[in-house]
Amino acid sequence: MSEENAERVRLAFDSFTRGDMDAISEFIDPSFEVDDRVVPEANPSERGVDALIANAAHVYEAFGEISWEPREVVDAGNRVLVRVHVSMTGQSTALPVEEDVGHVYALNEKGKAVKLDIFRTWAEALEAAGLSE
Repeated sequence: MSEENAERVRLAFDSFTRGDMDAISEFIDPSFEVDDRVVPEANPSERGVDALIANAAHVYEAFGEISWEPREVVDAGNRVLVRVHVSMTGQSTALPVEEDVGHVYALNEKGKAVKLDIFRTWAEALEAAGLSE
């Protein structure tokens, strides 16, 4: 099942990038929550798909133009880690930022995401999952 989980995360990430919220809603459990350590003020109180939408909206508000590109996907059983390359421009500073962050998706027994932890670095995401580079 875990390789299926990694593929589900890849497909969901692609769907999010395309803005296909119907496909995303098939992947996200109603209890889904986001813990964003990169932009902590973007942590939503909502659950389910609304949590992802609220988090993304706050990040877009802070950075305007932003793109997320998955660079690496690691299967860790009921968790899937994604090294995400982020390209953005600060709204107030207009300074470009390019960096890799780490996403850790926790999935339930049905393969639906119940939590997304966003880490400032890939190393932090690996450490949180009990893995190392």
